[in-house]
Amino acid sequence: MKKIKKLLSLYVLMVLIVSSQNKVFAEQFIFEGVDYVKSEDIRVVFDGKQIEFDVKPQIVNGRTLVPVRAIFEAVGLNVEWNEESRTVIGYNKDASILIKFEIGSQKAIYNEDEKVLDVPASISDGRIMVPLRFLSESMGYNVVWIDKSDMILMSKEDVIEWRVERYETKDSIKKYESMYVNGEKTSQTRYKQYPDNVIALVNGREITRESYDMMMAVHRFYYGEEDYCLEYLELTDNFVYAYEGDIVLHWLIENEALIYAAERYGVNMSDEEFEAKKPMYLESFYIEDGAYEFYNTNENLLEYMLNNYKNNEIMLKYYELKFGKDEPSEEELRQYEEIYRPRQIVETRHILVKTEEEAIDALNRLKNDENFYLLAEELNIDSSKEYGGDIGYINYDEITSPYADAVFSMEVGEIRGPVKTRFGYHIIELLGIEEDGSVEPGKKGIIDAYNYHRQTELDNRLVNEAEIVIKDY
Repeated sequence: MKKIKKLLSLYVLMVLIVSSQNKVFAEQFIFEGVDYVKSEDIRVVFDGKQIEFDVKPQIVNGRTLVPVRAIFEAVGLNVEWNEESRTVIGYNKDASILIKFEIGSQKAIYNEDEKVLDVPASISDGRIMVPLRFLSESMGYNVVWIDKSDMILMSKEDVIEWRVERYETKDSIKKYESMYVNGEKTSQTRYKQYPDNVIALVNGREITRESYDMMMAVHRFYYGEEDYCLEYLELTDNFVYAYEGDIVLHWLIENEALIYAAERYGVNMSDEEFEAKKPMYLESFYIEDGAYEFYNTNENLLEYMLNNYKNNEIMLKYYELKFGKDEPSEEELRQYEEIYRPRQIVETRHILVKTEEEAIDALNRLKNDENFYLLAEELNIDSSKEYGGDIGYINYDEITSPYADAVFSMEVGEIRGPVKTRFGYHIIELLGIEEDGSVEPGKKGIIDAYNYHRQTELDNRLVNEAEIVIKDY
């Protein structure tokens, strides 16, 4: 009998444990696939769905204000506006929830209880803005502010999310994540192993060995076996290395970063629009001798390049939306021409080393009359060491900003350094200045150069802000 009682007690205990576990998981909302990449605007995600606002959320005195109608409707409340009293009311169907804000007042009503606000409700661009945290916490919602992403997660239940802790890149890419509950890290972890053919990730978008091989084939077809090097390419602050000298991988990474940004911005190309332009794309493919045979020996290659052309169209639309169709003002052009001197190209050579101490030592050796060419051959960590550090003629937009800022303020024959860039520490010599034949004379040439400069700045920013992971090889 005692044994039976023990078994019954154990059964009851197990039922209680299972019931308790079910209750816990029933009160959780798991935010899977959260896009943690920082956006231009504050985002609010409610139960996994991003709330769309027609007026951007604002931060006032440390509090986030959002358009009231969008947030009320997202959480299932009706909205009423009283012009005479300048109050907005949100309520549900059974009237168990009633929230009232008065424009300009730091008092709010929640179910007849008066509350004090840190920031009053206000009107911006014709929309009533209310403090999000007061609204959500009054209704018992959990709110998580993710600072690095400028994003707010909201849920009626516990907010469960998986955040990336680290990547492993040897043999295959592995992503390790930790579980967070209402913004607090837990001990639970998980990992995802990507297929072996994934050689890089850009904001979670996969770059495969197949796409790399196809783009490499295209480069070799058009450019032969020349080595288009980007030595020691540093793509982000977190992932400091890349395939050394690999312009193809750099292009693929940049392309993914730009398409990712364009799609987030709502830019796309319809199937109808793509099909209408497809004959034009194909015609441009076949201009080069032997191109028809090259592209048609591999159906996947042709489709891949057509998709690249589609992506180019999307990026052009994105640039147009970002910068508008209007020409820059005379003042903008004047400032651009003064600062960047777009009609000039400069010939430089450099000594590039990893540390500031090495750069200072190289500069001292130059001051002691050592030969620049031979010193660059000895010390340089990029491919220019084969040419005594000479990197040829370049314009402002073709080089990283600290290097460009330095060299475009130098006199011919001047040596300057150390100059720190994302590639290392440079000792720079300006060898010559010439007019840039690629920039047309007159206003049109300056406008074209200015627009190209803006696009280049945007491209660089998007790549530098992207989360990039590259597989070791």
